[in-house]
Amino acid sequence: GVVHVRPAAGGTTLIYEVHSDGSAGKLDGMLVIWWDKEASLYRVFVCFNNPGHPCEVRGNARWEGDSFVNDYEQTVKGKKTAWRDSFTFTPTSHTLVAAIRTGNGTMQTLMTTKATRR
Repeated sequence: GVVHVRPAAGGTTLIYEVHSDGSAGKLDGMLVIWWDKEASLYRVFVCFNNPGHPCEVRGNARWEGDSFVNDYEQTVKGKKTAWRDSFTFTPTSHTLVAAIRTGNGTMQTLMTTKATRR
């Protein structure tokens, strides 16, 4: 897949565009991330190729050490479920780990993607 990340709005917002066709199927989407000064956290807005629910504000993100972490809820089989996206960075790449909270309270990784700078 291909990821294109760029600053917008004078550098106050990050736009993250993704196009992938991997083991999880075809995925086209966009994330918009910005700092909410009053709330002291990052807001995340996403749009994906899901015709039933294409766009939404999804979670509140923060830095945990060297990881940028976004916690949010999604409905899975009619039940609200906790999810976490964790981004880690190097000078030439970034890795995204998408995980879901299991019934026993631990996080189970569902998808790991690595983007390398071209």
